[in-house]
Amino acid sequence: MFVDETAKIKVTLYYKQLPKTGRIQVVSRIGDLGERRLGYSSVTFELRSLSWKQKNELMRQSRKMNSMQQSELDWETYREKLLVSLITKWDAKEGEQPIALTPENVLRMNPQVAEALLYEYEHSED
Repeated sequence: MFVDETAKIKVTLYYKQLPKTGRIQVVSRIGDLGERRLGYSSVTFELRSLSWKQKNELMRQSRKMNSMQQSELDWETYREKLLVSLITKWDAKEGEQPIALTPENVLRMNPQVAEALLYEYEHSED
């Protein structure tokens, strides 16, 4: 019923750049690809669970005024703040060089990787 601050959620994503379009293809279950899994790289994330209060605080920090001068949630800001606050550890690399876990580097992630990571976090207990 309560968030275990010490519990971590481990998510491994597999990705590769598609030669024709340059887009990144991301999968979370490499076994589903069968023989097509050649050429995929992996990155493993360690995520923390957020309490009700922590999630509400992120939402509060992500509010903006609309054209009617009413406060509304800025979903882009919320998702950025959520992503930055969830990741506690990663093994991301560029080439062979490890990449430091900083808010700036988290926000440099390819959108497909970020979307897949948020999806896996939301469905980690399914």
